[in-house]
Amino acid sequence: MGITIAGRPSPGATTAEPTMTAEAPTRTTRWARAGQAADQGTTTAEYAMVTMAAVAFGGLLMKVLGGSEVAGLLTGLVRRALSV
Repeated sequence: MGITIAGRPSPGATTAEPTMTAEAPTRTTRWARAGQAADQGTTTAEYAMVTMAAVAFGGLLMKVLGGSEVAGLLTGLVRRALSV
């Protein structure tokens, strides 16, 4: 069976053989393509949100670990670990 590509039959196809041609997109195909186009920027937006969350979490850690009480606890923990 010959396949027609861009209006030309494939090599070896005879005129007596039925040929398959590309059909117009169906409604389902058009909807699928529209959904793909709508999702193109999704990954970038997700990376931006995760990056913003990581920066906020890092800022919170800096604030908590910068306090004198936490610094004293960490210093004592390190001294106990090294004295063993």
